[in-house]
Amino acid sequence: MGDDEMAANFKRASEIAEKVPKHLQEAAFNRALDMLFNHPPPRKVSIGQPKGPKRSPARPSKKVSARSLVPTVEIPTSDVFYSKLASESGVSEPDLRDVIRLASDGVVQVTPPTKDLGASISQQAKTVIALVAGARSRGLGEDPVSLEAVRGEADRKHCYQVRKFVTDHLGSFKGFRAGAKGEILLTSKWTEDFKAAVERALGRTPTKA
Repeated sequence: MGDDEMAANFKRASEIAEKVPKHLQEAAFNRALDMLFNHPPPRKVSIGQPKGPKRSPARPSKKVSARSLVPTVEIPTSDVFYSKLASESGVSEPDLRDVIRLASDGVVQVTPPTKDLGASISQQAKTVIALVAGARSRGLGEDPVSLEAVRGEADRKHCYQVRKFVTDHLGSFKGFRAGAKGEILLTSKWTEDFKAAVERALGRTPTKA
C-alpha cells in the first residue's frame, strides 16, 4: 500500500468518526481503519452504511478497537526501562523520569501538565506522540508501536483530535510514521523528535504552535 493510499484511508476514517457522537468517535475511527485496511474493495458501499452490514464484518475487530493500552511485550523493571531508553535516545535518565512514567502494567504516561507540552493542542499532541511512541519502542521494546496506546495517552492528556491526529500530528514527524495497518513505526530520525519533545516538556525550549 502506497503512502498516498494510506493517508487517504486515515483521512476517510477520521471523516467517518466525526459523524458519530463524540464518546463513540474513537471506536468508530478504529473500526473504520480496520475496514479500510483489511477490506479495501467495498469502499463506499460498506463504509457508507454505518448501521448496516458494516457492523457484522467489523465485529471481530471490536476487540482490537477496545484493546488495552497495556503492551503485549514482557514488561521490564522501571530501572531497565529508563536505562534502555536513555541509552537509545541519548537523553539522561533524570530527564526521562521527569517527563515519562512507566506504570506497573507497562503503560507509558506523560507526567508534565498538558499546558506545559506545547502552546497549542496540536503541539501538545505531537509532544505526547514523540514521548510515548519513543518510550514504548525503545524502552519497552514494542515493535511496531501501538497507535491506539499513543492515541489513548493523548486522549488522557486532553489533546487528542480525531481528524488531525494521524494526518497532521503524526504525519508532521520525520522520526515517526504511520504503518500500513494503523501502527507507529520509528525511523532513524526518531531521536531528534524525541529529544525535542523532552526539552519542550521540561520547559527548556519555546512552545511554538
